[in-house]
Amino acid sequence: MGDKTAGVSTDSLGISALGKSDVASPPAAVLSSIGRVAAWKLGRHGDSPTSTAVHTAGGGTTSRYAAGAQVTLNRISAHRDVGKTACPGRYLYAQMASIRATASSL
Repeated sequence: MGDKTAGVSTDSLGISALGKSDVASPPAAVLSSIGRVAAWKLGRHGDSPTSTAVHTAGGGTTSRYAAGAQVTLNRISAHRDVGKTACPGRYLYAQMASIRATASSL
């Protein structure tokens, strides 16, 4: 298990997207690829890409939540939803609903 999501890494999957999505919109291929990977992984476990899940926060200096806090998150969330970061950048973050919709359609 890696520490990819600021204290909320158990039973989760991290998908990285390299680029400068804080200053420019990510290419459509990036958005589609994220949606496809998420659909595949969530589908293996019977989880809807548009649903939520409750996680127990692990805390830590980079987490938005104290250890033990119960946090309800979208199944497809961004790093900034749990961590003190701007990741994945404002333009990619603005596409989270679109990524969920793509994953849901698959």
